[in-house]
Amino acid sequence: MIPAINRIMLAISSSLAASIVAKVTVIVALALFAAWLARGSRAAVRHAFLAAAFGVTLLLPIASLLVPPVHLGVPVVEDRAAGAQPLVSGGEQSPPILVTDDPDARVLPAPPSSKFSLSHLLLAVWIAGCAIFLLPVVIGLWQIRLIRRSGLPWRHGQSLAETIALEAGVHRRVQVLLHKQVLLNRDALLHEAVLGPITCGTLHPAIVLPQDAVNWDAEDLNRAFLHELEHVRRGDSLTRSLARGACAVYWFNPLVWIAWRRLALEAERSCDDAVLRRSEATAYADQLVGLAQRLSTAKSIAQRSPLLAMANRADLATRVRAVLDARQQRGRAGAPSLGLATTAAMVLVLSMSSLMLVATPQAAPAQPATPKFEVTSVRLHTPNSGLHPQDCSGDRFISTGIGLANLLSETYQLEGMARSEFLQRVPESIRQKVYDIQAKAAAPIASESQCRLMVQALLADRFKLAFHYEQRDVDLFDLVVARGGPKLQKALPTDEGTDINIVINGTLVYTWAPIADADTREHTKGMTMQELARRLPTLAPQPVADKTGLEGRYKIDLRYSTSLAADNQDTPEDPPLEAALAKLGLRLEKHKGSVKVPVLDHIEPPDAN
Repeated sequence: MIPAINRIMLAISSSLAASIVAKVTVIVALALFAAWLARGSRAAVRHAFLAAAFGVTLLLPIASLLVPPVHLGVPVVEDRAAGAQPLVSGGEQSPPILVTDDPDARVLPAPPSSKFSLSHLLLAVWIAGCAIFLLPVVIGLWQIRLIRRSGLPWRHGQSLAETIALEAGVHRRVQVLLHKQVLLNRDALLHEAVLGPITCGTLHPAIVLPQDAVNWDAEDLNRAFLHELEHVRRGDSLTRSLARGACAVYWFNPLVWIAWRRLALEAERSCDDAVLRRSEATAYADQLVGLAQRLSTAKSIAQRSPLLAMANRADLATRVRAVLDARQQRGRAGAPSLGLATTAAMVLVLSMSSLMLVATPQAAPAQPATPKFEVTSVRLHTPNSGLHPQDCSGDRFISTGIGLANLLSETYQLEGMARSEFLQRVPESIRQKVYDIQAKAAAPIASESQCRLMVQALLADRFKLAFHYEQRDVDLFDLVVARGGPKLQKALPTDEGTDINIVINGTLVYTWAPIADADTREHTKGMTMQELARRLPTLAPQPVADKTGLEGRYKIDLRYSTSLAADNQDTPEDPPLEAALAKLGLRLEKHKGSVKVPVLDHIEPPDAN
């Protein structure tokens, strides 16, 4: 999991796009924070900060390509090959590759790299997202074009709007249209009805009113024109369209969408403030609520397209509260506020456009080095050296009279097919040898697992042992409770006699008869299901997994034969494994799985010393 995350971080952090995304995130966060600090100021001031931030987000990609980069290192943990580790039962830990300088040792080739890189995938996802989020904008612009082309000039409204425009400081001609629904056929409309005033156009602005505006009260009509003309004066149509385009480019960034919603709200509140300079607050609030009610009763183009609408149900509650709040500061953004927003935007573009994120791989935290034996002795076994099983006690390891095959199996915990395949690659001249090994460490050995690691290092050094792991799809086995439940007897501390007998093909492979009064050994009475599963031979390349769910220790008397001929004899000595396990109320359950199998690459006789 961690290496995959590192690869993604490397692919993302080592690109111009990642640098731009990081800078845009910082800029938008700063703009939102500035808007929050100015929450007691005029809405036009907050809108100026947010509009400046969207301007920076659109200029940054261009400036970043033109300005010489200044690299900023992003620490990324570097993948490193792990040190030697034991083969863990059950595949819970990925075994390492032991390497050697021997020229005959086989080296696995590096996996072929994919032609379709992570960068290509991220680029494809980004392009698809841009297309999806730009589609509503394109559809909205097309719809507003249809609405404008189908609108009818309204002379009375045009005259009234021109008079109000002069008073509001709008010195451009603004066309006033009444919306007319266009029929495609007898049953379908070309577009949906306009239920409230909307503003469209940048170079040639127009105000589109619903057909029933001719019947509106004069004050309501004046307030509607004041609101829409303020949008024209401020150039909100262009600002909002550019900001919506920035949202499509940075569609994956939630802060950009939050800033977009806030920008749209502050634009509406700024126009509301212009209306309140010439109208009573309660009357205007009633008009906003009435328009919102009309929008809620029928679908309207103003509800979905990126247009400027006088009433928007999503922001209505906030706007009405602001309209009725007598403490709220109102008015246009002054020259100092606009100058501050513009200056901040220019400084951000100039200072941040040159910054480039570059991944700087960092070494992973060093793992504690596996301790090694200081002094080792490996000699061929002699009869007078006695017999001593593998044993780690204190600071010493001793193995006398143990065959190399058993030594390898115990050290690397090889079982089943993994053991047979591994040992088959060991030359017989070495496999049949019996060695006496003695080793001394600088400090007491902490645990059995640490001792196993130290013995692995000893074998790699003295026998020039090298192997690798290969992934195999094999049959795996789980030890489970058979139908009818377990037929096992608990092993109690007061029991006397033999607790465990495992006989395979007539050979006693494991037994234990604890002494009744040996209190220090009472915990070894009986066998757990995990221990039983580990001792069952199987065709799988690793031990059987215990899935019985049984806790505690049990008396085990298991006698079975792995020979098929035993079933055809008149008097079979022992039943097959399945029948023997059935007597204990257990069974083996087979399933497919993928495991790592050790494959020997090189081994040679050690120098005697």
